[in-house]
Amino acid sequence: MKKTKIIGAITSAVLFMCIFTSCGRIKTAEELHKYAVRKYGDCTIVSKTETEEETSLVLHDELQDFDYTINSKMYEGNIDGAKIGSYQDTHSNFNVVLKKLTLDSVRSRLDEVCKNNDAIWDENDNNFIYIRANNEENAEKCALSCAEIIQSQNMNGRLDNCEITAYNDQTKEIYDAKRYGRIVLPEIRWISAQEDHDMFYIRMAHEQTDPKAEFLRKETGTFSETGADLEYVSYPTYGSFSNPENMDSPVTFYYFKSSKGKEYFLCDFLYYMNDKNNEPKCYTNYSK
Repeated sequence: MKKTKIIGAITSAVLFMCIFTSCGRIKTAEELHKYAVRKYGDCTIVSKTETEEETSLVLHDELQDFDYTINSKMYEGNIDGAKIGSYQDTHSNFNVVLKKLTLDSVRSRLDEVCKNNDAIWDENDNNFIYIRANNEENAEKCALSCAEIIQSQNMNGRLDNCEITAYNDQTKEIYDAKRYGRIVLPEIRWISAQEDHDMFYIRMAHEQTDPKAEFLRKETGTFSETGADLEYVSYPTYGSFSNPENMDSPVTFYYFKSSKGKEYFLCDFLYYMNDKNNEPKCYTNYSK
């Protein structure tokens, strides 16, 4: 087993080095244009700059009539400060420009909706927009209305997967506020913070155990009912995991039926699964 792990580690390291030590090259203007058409849709070249270090284009989007940039450039790779070669990266401000264009076109409508629901809205890098309201009912109502407005501007699915998130307490910094819920376009459906929480553990079960497992129910119990050993519990400083400190500590059980028809559970705390050298995962009694 140790020999297999060593070979795997060496193989990964070799592949990593190959990626970063290969010469590589920047994309040509023609290649960049084709890339932009595939990724963003039909566009025409407004201007181009080609040097040995970088290729940069200004493109005009034909569907929504705006200009954006795209460039290809070489960057130095390094490990612990040591240079190990270079790699090519392609970057565009398409999504930034599209977001600004969209919000500028609906800003007054969003302002009106928020005003009518005693809420405020703003934008940041983590959300397309976010809502702040001191009342969860108002926050949900406002977020749904704002989502409908933004979705009306969603051409060719360009805004799919954009999120409208709602928080409480307009006086606190957003990172200190409680999250009420969110909406993910193109669906106009409220996903409460509790549903999001449960969806996270369902996703963990599919990743850790059986991708085809069927979620059955969730129940609250105590750590003593899990069959786990407190010695192997991990206590992260991130996320919303339980941190059981004794046998009577409360934990949540998420029950599933495997693709073979066997019932099992996954819990909401991280565990080393009898080996502290491995990455901790959600505790489960699943067996193939």
